[in-house]
Amino acid sequence: MKVKNEFFATAKDGKLQKFNAYPVLKTGKYITRFHVVNYPPGHPQWSGKLCSFDSQEDAIAFGYKIASSVKKAGDWPAVKHLVDINAAYKKAFE
Repeated sequence: MKVKNEFFATAKDGKLQKFNAYPVLKTGKYITRFHVVNYPPGHPQWSGKLCSFDSQEDAIAFGYKIASSVKKAGDWPAVKHLVDINAAYKKAFE
């Protein structure tokens, strides 16, 4: 489901995890940002390691992969854990 560049996937707890594919005009890349409720500095969106993509489609696909795998929707440590695992996996095959 899409509303103003906001996408949703059902997390493992059955709630919706929201994310977006934010365009960076300077670079032409897209950043996947996850909406979280408990990020320490108090910002409602977070993106981590290797969340930058050449196309919006790749950024959205990544968002769906992480959002549907997270144990608790909106939980920053859970989202960060999966993003870090994904980054380590990608780096292992560089």
